[in-house]
Formats: sequence, structure tokens, C-alpha cells
Amino acid sequence: MSRGRFYVRLESGEWPLLDELEGSPPFDAAVISDRYLAPYPSGHQREDEPADRLADAVDGVDRPFSVDLDTARLQHSASVERQSARSALRPVARAMALPLTVEMLQSPAAVSALVDAAQISQVRAGAFAAPYLEVAGPEDPRQQINIELLRASRPLADGRPLIGYLQVLHSTLVSGNALKAAIRLVPHADVIAVRARRVDPARVRPEQARRLIELVASLALRGVRVIADCAGPAGPPLVAAGADAFSAGTRFFHTVPSDLHPTIGGGGGTPLSTIIPLADKPRVASLRDGTDNATTRLENLRVMQAAARQAGMMGPDYAELLVSSDRAQGAVWAAELRRLQIRAA
Repeated sequence: MSRGRFYVRLESGEWPLLDELEGSPPFDAAVISDRYLAPYPSGHQREDEPADRLADAVDGVDRPFSVDLDTARLQHSASVERQSARSALRPVARAMALPLTVEMLQSPAAVSALVDAAQISQVRAGAFAAPYLEVAGPEDPRQQINIELLRASRPLADGRPLIGYLQVLHSTLVSGNALKAAIRLVPHADVIAVRARRVDPARVRPEQARRLIELVASLALRGVRVIADCAGPAGPPLVAAGADAFSAGTRFFHTVPSDLHPTIGGGGGTPLSTIIPLADKPRVASLRDGTDNATTRLENLRVMQAAARQAGMMGPDYAELLVSSDRAQGAVWAAELRRLQIRAA
């Protein structure tokens, strides 16, 4: 099992960045929202352009990609009104009436219809992601639906790794129910992508860090590859705890949107700036006047990939680097990594 990988979460129009790359790309794989692979709607400024330019760009730099179907947002009662014109054209959003409900998806026919729609955007993907709903714990009926969606996805994966997404709220995480729910997915998924909503990776509290590390370490011990999705600064510490990889973008996708279905975008980002991992000494992290946008984005990818590598190599000993950085968040993660070391001794 490989550890210490970094997966870039690409933005909708980021293919020029990849087209300009020289040498080895500073990421190990890409994650593309199927919202960014849907056809452009009539009247869109790119209406006559191909919809899969992001996929082409990733193929062009010889890296695999997977697709996030982002079906949890389709549970929202206002999902029809909140999705953009392009998002409304993605296959999973057109498979059945919205919002997605437990009652609807308890039908095997509905599960099959959603999974069949899911494969349309994943023909070129290196792994197959099952549709998913946000869950509140192992007994949540939506958890059983997620299991059925994984089961129905296995034949369509056709030998590719099968990804199961676990999306939970802060309350589900800190109660320990996220771990219990994740364990139920283990027999059905090769990879589990963990998404914690209303947890800010830049301001993680001790109890959140503890539960995230317990979750990642427990799944890794069970032989499942774990991706800390949209993890931002929390990514390297979670790789040190046992995650195979973490994902983030050059600017966006450093946190899971706090709203189940954001009204605009929902990439979880801030103004473009230079990323500094928690294990590094603090310094000014701003986009200087005259700095090229693409240069900063590419440097962010290099920094995050290097941090993933280092965390994967050091494991829980990464705590020593986090402490030496003299940053408050680093100390929070270091304490939990040390706790993990003690438990493993």
C-alpha cells in the first residue's frame, strides 16, 4: 500500500494550468467533480467547447483521475433551485426527481438508475466512485443506501478500484459515529474518501483532530486506502496518521463546504496565496504584486505534494516537525499523533 500521495482537486477552468506544465506534474492523481464534466448549457460562453477538457488535460500530463459525483448535495430540499445550469445537466442530477430521499433510494430500481447514471461521467476515470449520501451514523438509513450503491457499483467498476465516499457532519465525527459508519463501508470499498462538513481544516479543535486521526488510522489498519478529501492543512497530519493521500486544490477545495448544497460554487477556498504546511515555520503567505497566478498555483501543488511525501515517510513521527514549527494548529495535530504512537506501542 502506497502512502504519502497528493491528489489535486481541479477547478472548472484549470486545464490551461496543466497544459503549461513542464516535467513531472506535482501531483499523483486528480479529482474532478462531475459538475465540471457536464455539457455546457445553451447560452454559456463555452457552449461550443468540449465539456471534458479537464479530463483531456489530466490525460495529457499522464496522470489518472477519479470523479466526485457530489451526490450528497442532491439530498438538499432546495437542490433543484440551487444547482447551476451546467450542474443540472450532469447525469446523476437527471437520473431521477430531486431531491434524493431515503424513501426513493430504498428501491433497487432507483439505486440501479443512479449508479447507471454515475458511470457516464467515469468512462475515462482510473477508479470508479459510487454515488453517496451524507450520513449521521451507522444506523442512519442513508448508510445502508450507500452500501447498496457501492454493491451496485462494483460490477460497473470493471476491475478498477471502487471508491466509497463518507461524508459526515462535525457532530457525527466527534461523537465517534463517523468511525462506526466508515467501518461498515470497509467490506464494500477499496478506497474510502472522508469528507467532514463544518470542520475547518485550518482551525481544527483537539476533539476533531482526535476523531479524524482515529478514523484514518482505524481504516488503514483494516487495509483500506483512505483519502482525506478537501483536507487542506489537515492533509499531511492525516497522511502521517495512516491516510494514503489527501486532496486539495491550488486555491479552492481546502475544506468541505459548510452548506450541504452551496448556492454558489462551494469550492471551499480563499484569495489565492502561497500555501505553507503546518510543519513549516510561519512566514508571510500572500500573493505578491507581480507574481504570476499560474506560478503561485503550481508552487502550491509542489508544496502540498512534498508535505504529503514527508508525512507519509515519517508517519506519526511527523509530530516532531509539527511541534518545531511553533504553530498552534501544529501542536494540536502533534498531540494526537503522539497519542496514536502511544496506543500503537
